[in-house]
Amino acid sequence: MSPEEATDKGGAIYRYKHNSSYRRKIQLSVCIGYLAFTLGWVKGQVGPSFPDILQITGTDLERGSAFITSFYVGRIVGSLSGVLYDRCNKQLFLATVCMANGITVALIPWCSMFELMVAVYLLHGAFAAAMDVGSTATSFAVWGRESLVFYQAYQFLVSIGGILSPLAVAPFLGKSVHFSAEARPGTVNGLIVHNVTSWNISESLVQSNITYDGNVTMNSSDVATVEQSTEESILYIAYFIAAGLVFISGLPFIYFCEISIESEEAEEERVIQPDQNSITKETCDVQTQKVKNSQLTKKLAILNTCVFSGLYTAVELGMGNFLTVFCLRHMHWSKLNSVFAVSIFYLLFMIGRLFGIIIVKFFKSLKILGFCMVMTIISFAVFLACAYNLSDIGVWVCTGVAGLSISILFPTVVSWTNKAIAPMLGTVSTLVFVTSYVGPFINPPLLSFLMESYDYMWFCYVLLLECGLMCLTYVFMLWFGRRRRLHNEKRQQVET
Repeated sequence: MSPEEATDKGGAIYRYKHNSSYRRKIQLSVCIGYLAFTLGWVKGQVGPSFPDILQITGTDLERGSAFITSFYVGRIVGSLSGVLYDRCNKQLFLATVCMANGITVALIPWCSMFELMVAVYLLHGAFAAAMDVGSTATSFAVWGRESLVFYQAYQFLVSIGGILSPLAVAPFLGKSVHFSAEARPGTVNGLIVHNVTSWNISESLVQSNITYDGNVTMNSSDVATVEQSTEESILYIAYFIAAGLVFISGLPFIYFCEISIESEEAEEERVIQPDQNSITKETCDVQTQKVKNSQLTKKLAILNTCVFSGLYTAVELGMGNFLTVFCLRHMHWSKLNSVFAVSIFYLLFMIGRLFGIIIVKFFKSLKILGFCMVMTIISFAVFLACAYNLSDIGVWVCTGVAGLSISILFPTVVSWTNKAIAPMLGTVSTLVFVTSYVGPFINPPLLSFLMESYDYMWFCYVLLLECGLMCLTYVFMLWFGRRRRLHNEKRQQVET
């Protein structure tokens, strides 16, 4: 039975059994889905493990932000690989960058030297971005018009990795305490601290033979803040697990190296080639004029998508990477609760993307974006108010709502761009992913400087400002969508 007959006679299961081309697409999609899961896994462990990374290298928060900055510099460099992706075997490219990233991840917890850690984070970011660009471009190339739902599913798998990773990392983190004291001499469990009268202890100190490995600082209110590490980190186990998952994700693509897989749209275009002699000069002139008139609008729309993606990743990864530190040092939570806050964020993030797979079939992309933008602004504004008043319950709730609100913004915008503006292949994909990491590249040093030098509340101020700018890009998307709709109406009038 021919592939065409198999496609016409049955559903997805029938097509999988009788259409070899469709079967290869499903198999490749499963491999891409597992790759997406590993991307979420390594992304989700950055924030929870960051305090231990600082401990391993012996650096403070402001200086240690260079690790995350280096990671996103690598992301920018790795995103340029979209140009290379177009000029080589796609599946061999994915296999190579996945296995290389697996090896790099395994090296991270062993880099005690500051400079070496910066270099390894740079490589990690570059390989992770290459994985992201390659798998995304492959998804859109293979599924064509059907890629809207698949890309939502792709991002859903990324979020699953993001929610499971902090839970897997938590048992391997070094135990620590964080507490504050008012002025008066005193001791706790043999730990001598001057000017202490009362303690707010975030983790129990009912232990024997505690070795103090921390610092005591006094602020203008004569309140001492003590951070104590009671146990060495065994973070290398968590990173070894992550390295194995990432390395394995590259192996299946070796099987597809010699197989050409194209979307049905591409196959149809190859079979049905227009007769060039039948195209009149007048038709060519009309088509050329249309292309010229739409080029400027298309470029502006792509630029707007790039700005949005940069702001979006700045907000999402800002929450993922700095929420642990914020809860630990501003809210005075335990390290375990701070890590679980990241898990709550990614749990609701995952649920939102699960709903995204369904709702994109029933609502237009711009309407979905509008609703999510409003919810995002509200959630971050309330988060700021709750953090200012040290409301633990409010911070927990707003963290989850924020994850739910922003979850489907990025995949929806990318899919809308692919459908309404330009295909997310090659150069366009590279531009979007390169600029998507400019925001995270700026955020770590900015947040670290403001949080360390002024107030930890700057974490909330910066993220809320970025959400406001993200809403501004949505207004431009509405304008581009309206222009496209008017253009289509005029074209239909001319044809009739």
